[in-house]
Amino acid sequence: MKQPSLLTLPQFPLSKQDFEPELFHKIIYVAINKLVHNGIQEITEIEIENVVKTKPVFLEVLQDNNYLDFIVNVKELSIIDNYEYYYNTIRKFSLLRELQDNGFDIREFYDELSEENDQLAQFEKLTIQEILNRIEFKSIQLRTKYDVKYVRNEMRAGEGTEELLSEFEETPAFGASLCSPYLTTLFRGWCLGHLIMESAPSSTGKSRMAVADLCNVSVDQIWNDEQEDFIINPNYQGSGLFIHTELDTRKEINPMFLACISGVNEKHITMGTLNKEEKFRVLKAGEILKQNNLTLVDMADFTCQSIERKIKECVEKYNIYYTVFDYVQLNSSVVAEYRQNTAVQAREDLVLRNITLELKNMAEKYSVGIKTMSQLNGTEKTIDFPDESCFSGGKSQKVKLDAACITLPVKNRIKEFAHIKPYIKKVGFKGETIMPNLVSYIVKSRFGEYADQKIKVWRYFDRARFRNTDYFCTNQYDELINI
Repeated sequence: MKQPSLLTLPQFPLSKQDFEPELFHKIIYVAINKLVHNGIQEITEIEIENVVKTKPVFLEVLQDNNYLDFIVNVKELSIIDNYEYYYNTIRKFSLLRELQDNGFDIREFYDELSEENDQLAQFEKLTIQEILNRIEFKSIQLRTKYDVKYVRNEMRAGEGTEELLSEFEETPAFGASLCSPYLTTLFRGWCLGHLIMESAPSSTGKSRMAVADLCNVSVDQIWNDEQEDFIINPNYQGSGLFIHTELDTRKEINPMFLACISGVNEKHITMGTLNKEEKFRVLKAGEILKQNNLTLVDMADFTCQSIERKIKECVEKYNIYYTVFDYVQLNSSVVAEYRQNTAVQAREDLVLRNITLELKNMAEKYSVGIKTMSQLNGTEKTIDFPDESCFSGGKSQKVKLDAACITLPVKNRIKEFAHIKPYIKKVGFKGETIMPNLVSYIVKSRFGEYADQKIKVWRYFDRARFRNTDYFCTNQYDELINI
């Protein structure tokens, strides 16, 4: 109450559930939180009463607990510099309650029935991370003891051929659709258990293209310009997960998804300039997204282990089918994890290769389709057909990928564009003529029909509305080919 703005700090998240055991404390927290978000800088018992008096039942709880004296005493005894200590204590008890609610024995951390005088002192020494590590270690011990698998599967060649053919007839081995029909064909779809990587220079729109791809498979309705209405998405497969590492989830990532589903210019959303019809579409898009269990996760300080935990959690909780990880890069935590696991020097290319390897393992382990992205190392500027040598993680990053492409702005490939310009049949778009603004170079297609060919996909991607238009494909010599 001395400095209520501390409640707004993202590194110290609190909710009313943290005060759940004591209704009196919970009411005071909710009142303070409401006042903070209304801009109040100094809170006294008067402000608290003004908020609560509209709820006579809550006011009676405060009066029964002599809240006037309580507030005065708390303000006198509390020390602002100890806020982090107070916060950690509250959160530790919240964690223990949730663990207990989920069937975990918490007595080794804190036993309410124990008469030992030093129990609280020992509990205060524990951190949240230490409690979680102990719980996880027990789970790992059990998995190690009872889930020992030396091979994933074993069979005799030719066994069950008839059943296998029936399965392929019922469900052909072709994955879900990406936002680019040509990439879908060349990669043979976005398959469960497969890892796709799209690499591009900074500011090319990697995140935006990934949003469009994920919406294409994980949202069951989408705006259709021709019908001027939301339609059933024929490419819908099931729930999805988007893990990002750089942007703000609520104000930067979520508007991308709203723009993609509504077909409304993202800038109109973020600048607050929606007209009446656009606002209706965006609100409708929000409802559609909420119904589809598409989870957005900010994981700036990721490790391979934390990515796997989140994918496992969402598979078990939401039955997700597709995941985007945005994107393969270095941070101090993933470098430290690599050093700890391998006991070798953490060279940049080795760490990036390992992240890619682990993502592929996760795709197979949890039977989800994963798409990720990466930066380039600059080599793409000097060669005619960019390949795996351009990956920021080097050539070896390609090994575990099922499909990969390098996408470059057409404006950076002037010579190639001059070759293909005569092929372009100009297309009218909102009264203007649009031309391809991206070219994707196929680097790998493990199961694709054209896996041995160097193919370019010429496309236009609308960064504001997240719509992709494929033009045509050419070979490495910029000659038209049929796909």
